[in-house]
Amino acid sequence: MTALTLPALVAAQAERTPHAIAVVSDQVTLDYAELWRRVRELAGMLRQDGIGPGSVVAVRLDRSPDLVVALLGVLTAGAAYLPLEKDTPAQRAALILEEAAPDRVLTALPAGTAPGVEVVCAHPDDPAYLIYTSGSTGRPKGVVVRQEAIARHLRWMRAAVPLTADDRVLVKTPVGFDVSTYEYFWPLICGAALVVAPPGLEREPHGLAALIAHRDVTTIQFVPSMLRLFLDADVAVHCRGLRRIICIGEALPVSLRDRCLALLGAELHNLYGPTEVTVAATAWPCRPGADPDSVPIGLPVADTGAHVLDERLDPVPVGVTGELYLSGAQLAEGYLARPGQTAERFVANPLGPPGSRLYRTGDLARRRADGALEFIGRTDGQVKFRGRRVELGEIEAVLCTHPAVTQAAVVLAGPQDGDRWLACFVVPAPGVPVPEPHALGTHLRDSLPDALVPTAWAVLERVPLTGNGKLDRAALPEPPRPGTAPATPAAATAEAADEVTAWLCGAADEVLRRPAGDATPGHSFVGLGGDSMAAMRLVNRARARGLALTVADVVGSATLAEVAASVGTPAPAGGTAAEPELLPDLDPGEYASLAAQLSRG
Repeated sequence: MTALTLPALVAAQAERTPHAIAVVSDQVTLDYAELWRRVRELAGMLRQDGIGPGSVVAVRLDRSPDLVVALLGVLTAGAAYLPLEKDTPAQRAALILEEAAPDRVLTALPAGTAPGVEVVCAHPDDPAYLIYTSGSTGRPKGVVVRQEAIARHLRWMRAAVPLTADDRVLVKTPVGFDVSTYEYFWPLICGAALVVAPPGLEREPHGLAALIAHRDVTTIQFVPSMLRLFLDADVAVHCRGLRRIICIGEALPVSLRDRCLALLGAELHNLYGPTEVTVAATAWPCRPGADPDSVPIGLPVADTGAHVLDERLDPVPVGVTGELYLSGAQLAEGYLARPGQTAERFVANPLGPPGSRLYRTGDLARRRADGALEFIGRTDGQVKFRGRRVELGEIEAVLCTHPAVTQAAVVLAGPQDGDRWLACFVVPAPGVPVPEPHALGTHLRDSLPDALVPTAWAVLERVPLTGNGKLDRAALPEPPRPGTAPATPAAATAEAADEVTAWLCGAADEVLRRPAGDATPGHSFVGLGGDSMAAMRLVNRARARGLALTVADVVGSATLAEVAASVGTPAPAGGTAAEPELLPDLDPGEYASLAAQLSRG
């Protein structure tokens, strides 16, 4: 019997359907036979270099067919892959590489040829991947997931949400998120094809819609906040070929669920799970008219248990809130080189056989009478923001390394079912000027992804503390709203040069929830508190007005006047979807450069 590993599942599918299309992109189309030939060849090269079971290979390629080959080649050689995105801040990448100590770093597929491996070299107990998540101490922590765990989960996914040879799954999630495994591997164990979106296109709803229509995409995955922006762009008319949507990474509001079902008419599946339990631990099929009060996170997936327990690890009654613990074959090995944190989160399972474990999620949940679970909230300072699991303490810890900051408190602000933002309170060091928001943002971007940089700032004399001396988040003042950066001198006197500039200033005020007339042509969208998500909303409004604009235009321009100057030929309203625009990667250095321009005025 073939060992249960991810590459073995892909190899079996390649043998069953060698001439079916496996990978589609702007550069190349690969059938299963050619994809598997390239994978075997890369695995052979890695084996010749001594890479095999127990090895770790860091993979830092742009999203492309080569990235698909790289991930599968590493797995087939028996090694674990460590995904690093191209825009990972240098300091964060250095911390990860220092701790993980990979045996090799792939930034491109190696040149040359080698005999392809004849058999998959991986074993079920070998690590498959090492993915780093937010850490409360300011250092990211690596989660080690076994081959059998991811293979079992994808095998469940194949049975629960079947794909066929005429399905095409869009690959758009950054590879550093564990949910990207759905896009890269799920289609390839079903005989379906994956469609590789160009880097950056995930930020452009109109470009995504055009690609969906052009490539006949049937299946797509969204974080709920991104699904909302996609629907806000009024592009659903171009996406009637979608058959199923996977939502994971955040709570799915009822209003968004109902709107998605009405506009797209596709299946909608709500999934929940931490990285430590291999992508998703529970799932729920959404249906029109069902569950009017909240969208459940659902029932446990195969080989997984879900337990709502009290502080003594005893089960609580149906309808009573408790902490959610997870068990089963999908549990990760633990955290790399963090035995203390591993012991804290992976605990002995008093409900299972000797030697079994529970993973303590830190999530509060309750079980309904029908067995479905409802997500209630968190027990600690961890939040889900735009699909990322964010330890607020990690942001605070990095902020406190700034010489002008003695204390910091970060909160997730905004309505549960609406647009949310990270807001920060800082306590300045004695005898130094209050730090400017753009300076603090630049400091954070040296260590953290841009999505973890707050867009709203306030200054406190001290942060409130609980009786045991810990930060009391509940006692913090009302969070500031995005856009507290001061205007540059040019912004204070500039006047709108034309109708487009005036409209952009007004739209920026609305998108960023600033007082009317606050934004002027000399302001930067970033300086006003905007980020890529807010830029998507501005682009959606511009498109509805018939203005051709991209997220790169909005975020990459030093002033709103420059944004107006970049507006091209009016986009056709309600016309046929065009070929997708290629959006260049926006790395943190570009944001830092823009912040420096703001400080100079």
